[in-house]
Amino acid sequence: MKLAIITGGSRGLGAALVQQLAADDWTVYELSRSGTSAHHIDLDLSDVDAAVTVANTLFAEQADKSWDEIWFINNAAMVSPVSATEKLSASDISWHITVNQTSAFSLISSFLRTFRGHASRKVITNISSGAALKGYPGWALYCASKAAAENFIHTIAAEETARDNPFIAINYGPGVIDTEMQAELRASDVEDFPMLDRFQAMKTHGVLKTPDVVAADLIRVMHSDIQNGGRYTID
Repeated sequence: MKLAIITGGSRGLGAALVQQLAADDWTVYELSRSGTSAHHIDLDLSDVDAAVTVANTLFAEQADKSWDEIWFINNAAMVSPVSATEKLSASDISWHITVNQTSAFSLISSFLRTFRGHASRKVITNISSGAALKGYPGWALYCASKAAAENFIHTIAAEETARDNPFIAINYGPGVIDTEMQAELRASDVEDFPMLDRFQAMKTHGVLKTPDVVAADLIRVMHSDIQNGGRYTID
Protein backbone atom coordinates (compact mmCIF):
# COMPACT_ATOMS: atom_id res chain seq x y z
CA MET A 1 0.00 0.00 0.00
CA LYS A 2 1.31 3.42 -1.03
CA LEU A 3 0.02 6.85 0.02
CA ALA A 4 0.53 10.20 -1.71
CA ILE A 5 -0.82 13.52 -0.43
CA ILE A 6 -0.49 16.43 -2.85
CA THR A 7 -1.36 20.09 -2.30
CA GLY A 8 -2.71 21.99 -5.29
CA GLY A 9 -3.65 18.80 -7.08
CA SER A 10 -6.64 20.13 -8.98
CA ARG A 11 -4.80 21.39 -12.07
CA GLY A 12 -1.43 21.64 -13.79
CA LEU A 13 1.43 19.60 -12.37
CA GLY A 14 -0.58 18.59 -9.31
CA ALA A 15 -3.41 17.13 -11.39
CA ALA A 16 -0.93 15.22 -13.56
CA LEU A 17 0.70 13.76 -10.44
CA VAL A 18 -2.68 12.69 -9.06
CA GLN A 19 -3.63 11.00 -12.31
CA GLN A 20 -0.34 9.15 -12.79
CA LEU A 21 -0.01 7.96 -9.21
CA ALA A 22 -3.63 6.84 -9.02
CA ALA A 23 -3.14 4.88 -12.26
CA ASP A 24 -0.23 3.12 -10.55
CA ASP A 25 -2.48 1.99 -7.65
CA TRP A 26 -1.41 4.63 -5.14
CA THR A 27 -3.94 5.94 -2.64
CA VAL A 28 -3.95 9.64 -3.53
CA TYR A 29 -5.41 12.68 -1.81
CA GLU A 30 -5.20 16.11 -3.42
CA LEU A 31 -5.76 19.16 -1.23
CA SER A 32 -7.06 22.27 -2.98
CA ARG A 33 -9.94 24.73 -3.29
CA SER A 34 -11.13 23.73 -6.75
CA GLY A 35 -10.70 19.99 -7.20
CA THR A 36 -13.56 17.83 -8.45
CA SER A 37 -11.99 14.37 -8.70
CA ALA A 38 -12.61 11.43 -6.38
CA HIS A 39 -9.22 12.18 -4.80
CA HIS A 40 -10.15 15.74 -3.80
CA ILE A 41 -10.33 17.16 -0.28
CA ASP A 42 -11.38 20.78 0.01
CA LEU A 43 -8.65 22.88 1.62
CA ASP A 44 -7.98 26.63 1.38
CA LEU A 45 -4.39 27.57 2.13
CA SER A 46 -5.35 31.22 2.61
CA ASP A 47 -7.06 30.19 5.88
CA VAL A 48 -4.28 28.69 8.00
CA ASP A 49 -6.37 27.41 10.90
CA ALA A 50 -8.97 25.78 8.68
CA ALA A 51 -6.32 24.27 6.41
CA VAL A 52 -4.42 22.77 9.33
CA THR A 53 -7.64 21.34 10.80
CA VAL A 54 -8.52 19.60 7.53
CA ALA A 55 -4.96 18.29 7.08
CA ASN A 56 -4.69 17.08 10.67
CA THR A 57 -7.87 15.06 10.28
CA LEU A 58 -6.70 13.46 7.04
CA PHE A 59 -3.21 12.72 8.37
CA ALA A 60 -4.56 11.14 11.56
CA GLU A 61 -6.92 8.90 9.60
CA GLN A 62 -4.14 7.70 7.31
CA ALA A 63 -1.49 7.32 10.02
CA ASP A 64 -3.48 4.45 11.51
CA LYS A 65 -2.96 2.37 8.37
CA SER A 66 0.01 0.26 7.27
CA TRP A 67 1.77 1.91 4.36
CA ASP A 68 4.80 0.66 2.44
CA GLU A 69 5.56 4.16 1.18
CA ILE A 70 4.27 7.63 2.09
CA TRP A 71 4.74 10.80 0.04
CA PHE A 72 3.85 14.43 0.71
CA ILE A 73 4.26 16.79 -2.26
CA ASN A 74 4.11 20.51 -1.49
CA ASN A 75 2.94 21.66 -4.91
CA ALA A 76 0.39 24.41 -4.25
CA ALA A 77 1.72 27.94 -4.71
CA MET A 78 0.69 31.23 -6.24
CA VAL A 79 2.78 33.73 -8.15
CA SER A 80 0.46 36.73 -7.68
CA PRO A 81 0.67 39.57 -7.10
CA VAL A 82 3.09 40.17 -9.96
CA SER A 83 4.13 43.71 -9.22
CA ALA A 84 6.99 46.10 -8.68
CA THR A 85 7.94 45.76 -5.02
CA GLU A 86 7.09 49.38 -4.21
CA LYS A 87 3.46 48.71 -5.21
CA LEU A 88 2.97 45.81 -2.80
CA SER A 89 0.59 46.48 0.06
CA ALA A 90 0.76 44.91 3.51
CA SER A 91 -2.32 42.81 2.67
CA ASP A 92 -0.70 41.62 -0.59
CA ILE A 93 2.37 40.48 1.32
CA SER A 94 0.42 38.84 4.13
CA TRP A 95 -1.88 36.95 1.75
CA HIS A 96 0.97 35.64 -0.39
CA ILE A 97 3.07 34.53 2.57
CA THR A 98 0.07 32.85 4.19
CA VAL A 99 -0.51 30.64 1.14
CA ASN A 100 3.06 29.94 0.04
CA GLN A 101 4.75 29.74 3.44
CA THR A 102 2.65 29.74 6.60
CA SER A 103 0.06 27.17 5.55
CA ALA A 104 2.50 25.09 3.52
CA PHE A 105 4.99 24.90 6.39
CA SER A 106 2.24 24.14 8.89
CA LEU A 107 1.00 21.19 6.81
CA ILE A 108 4.51 19.79 6.43
CA SER A 109 5.13 20.13 10.16
CA SER A 110 1.89 18.29 10.90
CA PHE A 111 2.79 15.59 8.37
CA LEU A 112 6.13 15.03 10.11
CA ARG A 113 4.53 14.74 13.54
CA THR A 114 1.70 12.48 12.48
CA PHE A 115 3.67 9.99 10.42
CA ARG A 116 6.81 9.98 12.60
CA GLY A 117 6.20 6.45 13.88
CA HIS A 118 5.95 4.82 10.47
CA ALA A 119 9.01 2.79 9.51
CA SER A 120 8.10 2.93 5.82
CA ARG A 121 9.93 5.07 3.26
CA LYS A 122 8.63 8.62 3.76
CA VAL A 123 9.41 11.38 1.24
CA ILE A 124 8.58 15.08 1.41
CA THR A 125 9.05 16.94 -1.87
CA ASN A 126 8.81 20.69 -2.26
CA ILE A 127 8.05 21.88 -5.79
CA SER A 128 10.55 24.68 -6.14
CA SER A 129 11.52 27.08 -8.91
CA GLY A 130 14.48 28.88 -10.38
CA ALA A 131 12.93 31.85 -8.58
CA ALA A 132 14.17 30.33 -5.31
CA LEU A 133 17.75 30.91 -6.44
CA LYS A 134 17.57 34.35 -8.03
CA GLY A 135 15.58 37.56 -7.87
CA TYR A 136 13.34 38.47 -10.82
CA PRO A 137 11.67 41.86 -11.41
CA GLY A 138 8.02 41.76 -10.40
CA TRP A 139 8.42 38.54 -8.43
CA ALA A 140 9.61 39.79 -5.05
CA LEU A 141 7.11 37.72 -3.10
CA TYR A 142 7.31 34.61 -5.27
CA CYS A 143 11.12 34.57 -5.21
CA ALA A 144 11.18 35.13 -1.45
CA SER A 145 8.60 32.44 -0.68
CA LYS A 146 10.24 29.87 -2.94
CA ALA A 147 13.63 30.56 -1.33
CA ALA A 148 12.07 30.20 2.12
CA ALA A 149 10.49 26.87 1.18
CA GLU A 150 13.81 25.52 -0.13
CA ASN A 151 15.52 26.33 3.15
CA PHE A 152 12.64 24.90 5.15
CA ILE A 153 13.30 21.61 3.36
CA HIS A 154 17.06 21.89 3.93
CA THR A 155 16.46 22.26 7.66
CA ILE A 156 14.13 19.26 7.78
CA ALA A 157 16.74 17.17 5.98
CA ALA A 158 19.42 18.24 8.46
CA GLU A 159 17.17 17.36 11.41
CA GLU A 160 16.28 13.97 9.99
CA THR A 161 19.91 12.78 9.88
CA ALA A 162 19.73 12.13 13.62
CA ARG A 163 16.31 10.48 13.69
CA ASP A 164 15.23 6.85 13.61
CA ASN A 165 13.06 6.03 10.60
CA PRO A 166 13.91 9.40 9.04
CA PHE A 167 11.93 11.27 6.44
CA ILE A 168 13.63 12.13 3.16
CA ALA A 169 13.11 15.80 2.25
CA ILE A 170 14.04 17.19 -1.17
CA ASN A 171 13.46 20.16 -3.46
CA TYR A 172 12.47 19.65 -7.09
CA GLY A 173 12.80 22.25 -9.85
CA PRO A 174 10.23 21.47 -12.57
CA GLY A 175 11.39 23.98 -15.15
CA VAL A 176 8.85 26.11 -17.00
CA ILE A 177 5.52 24.28 -17.37
CA ASP A 178 2.58 25.16 -19.58
CA THR A 179 0.04 25.86 -16.82
CA GLU A 180 -2.53 28.47 -15.80
CA MET A 181 0.21 30.20 -13.80
CA GLN A 182 2.12 30.78 -17.02
CA ALA A 183 -1.01 32.16 -18.66
CA GLU A 184 -1.40 34.52 -15.70
CA LEU A 185 2.16 35.74 -16.16
CA ARG A 186 1.67 36.31 -19.89
CA ALA A 187 -1.32 38.51 -19.06
CA SER A 188 0.75 40.74 -16.77
CA ASP A 189 1.54 44.40 -17.36
CA VAL A 190 5.07 44.79 -18.74
CA GLU A 191 5.60 47.69 -16.32
CA ASP A 192 5.17 45.27 -13.42
CA PHE A 193 6.76 42.28 -15.15
CA PRO A 194 9.67 43.35 -17.39
CA MET A 195 10.30 39.73 -18.48
CA LEU A 196 6.88 39.59 -20.18
CA ASP A 197 8.29 39.30 -23.73
CA ARG A 198 10.49 36.37 -22.71
CA PHE A 199 7.59 34.41 -21.23
CA GLN A 200 5.34 35.14 -24.21
CA ALA A 201 8.11 33.93 -26.52
CA MET A 202 8.46 30.64 -24.64
CA LYS A 203 4.79 29.93 -25.30
CA THR A 204 5.02 31.02 -28.94
CA HIS A 205 8.08 28.86 -29.61
CA GLY A 206 6.67 25.79 -27.87
CA VAL A 207 9.44 25.39 -25.30
CA LEU A 208 7.16 24.95 -22.27
CA LYS A 209 7.06 21.48 -20.72
CA THR A 210 3.73 19.72 -20.31
CA PRO A 211 2.49 18.84 -16.81
CA ASP A 212 2.42 15.13 -17.76
CA VAL A 213 6.10 15.11 -18.73
CA VAL A 214 7.16 16.87 -15.53
CA ALA A 215 4.97 14.67 -13.34
CA ALA A 216 6.49 11.52 -14.83
CA ASP A 217 9.99 12.86 -14.20
CA LEU A 218 9.23 13.82 -10.59
CA ILE A 219 7.75 10.39 -9.87
CA ARG A 220 10.89 8.81 -11.36
CA VAL A 221 13.07 11.00 -9.11
CA MET A 222 11.07 10.20 -5.98
CA HIS A 223 11.33 6.48 -6.68
CA SER A 224 15.11 6.73 -7.15
CA ASP A 225 17.93 6.66 -4.60
CA ILE A 226 17.58 10.34 -3.69
CA GLN A 227 19.80 12.16 -1.23
CA ASN A 228 18.17 13.75 1.80
CA GLY A 229 18.30 17.53 1.34
CA GLY A 230 19.02 17.21 -2.37
CA ARG A 231 17.79 19.53 -5.10
CA TYR A 232 16.67 17.80 -8.28
CA THR A 233 15.67 19.33 -11.60
CA ILE A 234 14.13 18.05 -14.79
CA ASP A 235 16.57 17.65 -17.70
